[in-house]
Amino acid sequence: MKSTRPIAHLLQEKQSSILLPATWIATFAGLVILIPAFDTRLDSLQRLTSLVAGSAVIGYSWLLYRWIYPLSERRSSLRWVIALFNVAGLAALTACLTGVVQIVAFVLFGLSATLSAIFLGRWPTHAYILVFTALTLLLFPLVPALQLPWMVWPGFALLTFFLNEALCRVGDSLSARIEHLEAINRVSRTISATIETDKLIALVCAAVQEALLADTYYVGLFNGDMLRLELFYDDGEFFPPIEVPLENTLSGWVLNNQQSLLLRDLPKDIPSLGVNPRMIGKSKPSLSWMGTPISISKRTLGILAMASYQKNTFDQADLELLESMANQVALVIDNAYRYAEVEKQSRLDSLTQVYNHGQFLAYLDEFSQFTNISQTPLGLIMLDVDYFKQYNDAYGHMAGDQALTELVAVIRQNIRNSDILGRWGGEEFSILLPETNAQQAMQVADRIRLSVKSLEITSLDGKTLPLPTVSQGLAVLSEAGTAEKLVDLADQRLYRAKARGRNQIEPPPGVESSLDSLNSDPDQAA
Repeated sequence: MKSTRPIAHLLQEKQSSILLPATWIATFAGLVILIPAFDTRLDSLQRLTSLVAGSAVIGYSWLLYRWIYPLSERRSSLRWVIALFNVAGLAALTACLTGVVQIVAFVLFGLSATLSAIFLGRWPTHAYILVFTALTLLLFPLVPALQLPWMVWPGFALLTFFLNEALCRVGDSLSARIEHLEAINRVSRTISATIETDKLIALVCAAVQEALLADTYYVGLFNGDMLRLELFYDDGEFFPPIEVPLENTLSGWVLNNQQSLLLRDLPKDIPSLGVNPRMIGKSKPSLSWMGTPISISKRTLGILAMASYQKNTFDQADLELLESMANQVALVIDNAYRYAEVEKQSRLDSLTQVYNHGQFLAYLDEFSQFTNISQTPLGLIMLDVDYFKQYNDAYGHMAGDQALTELVAVIRQNIRNSDILGRWGGEEFSILLPETNAQQAMQVADRIRLSVKSLEITSLDGKTLPLPTVSQGLAVLSEAGTAEKLVDLADQRLYRAKARGRNQIEPPPGVESSLDSLNSDPDQAA
């Protein structure tokens, strides 16, 4: 669609630099018109006409420069009035001029039409050229002073028309490009306000919706072999996140080919792609579609796509804008992922990748408060590797590190995903067991001890090494009352278990091990 706004709105700070040279040209033309006023060979009427016409051109040119054209930028309703006034004035001037001076009218006409295209816009300028040409042709047989061949005026007007249409189209292109850059800037400012992925996706879609009109749009991120639509909007309604397969879909084509795709007429263009897109959201088929990968450093994160229920809704400029937005989105999503990974690592032990001491305490406080409110049980196991210093001395610290990571893997196999595993410090670990009573906690501890007993590890030099045994102390919140006393009670029992010869479990009073013979077998002590 062609813009109706004048080019001047793109050049707010440059208007004076455009108008001033044009005003001096018009002033020079006015001085040329004034020359006959001082020619004594002409009669008084001709001299007076030249004096009035030249003075009017000079005065009106500076009036346009100082007030009229700047005012038209603020009050669009004045543009047509200015154009018609320019027509009337130039037509009257043309009728008054004679001889060689009449050529000045050509200069003023071309100059005025160019300024009109810049400051008044396309349609007032076209109307100006058309009305002036029509008036000139009407006056030609009535005014003997019009000595130039009559075909000169429409020919020059036609040339001016095409030149100014070209100028207006350049302005349209510049305007679209500036809007493109402004949209990207808005997106960049909007999405840089957060580094949380969920909030980021919502901000992305809000910014895209503002920049490009579409019935459907979505942001999809890779999730294994599936595409997770983190935010999906269709026909005025937001849908919850959903996972869709990539195979045989438009999104899959974009991501597999690593290139953007623009389909102006979806039913007509789709057969050439060899895909069979599925319908999600509203049961209403899209007729135009475009999508682009969200990629950074040759790593694809997902896709940004839009669709419309109308054909030919999007063009190449829209696709380029979508690509620019996707580049901005990729940078911010990558930063969000990196921030999330750093934040995650700050909560984990670097060697074993379980929760560190501080994060475990935070979860302990959170779960103890919830347990007191919900009146559900909460168990805690404090676990320590037996004779770990001697193990390091015998097999080396690398083997010791490997033993700890293998121990963590064994513990994970024997607890639930909802349980919390943390490294309390050194070779000591803590296991928080929500909704677990003392007897159930004892069963977990038994399973861990049996699994550790039967496990061996292979050192870096290929030797088979035993995994060191562990001692465990158990406590439940119902007997401790507070999180601090719960830790203290489990820790005391851990030391009692170690004092009994290692590879032992010290449960709360009244709790028996289902493997009690193992618990008392001295051969199991390391």
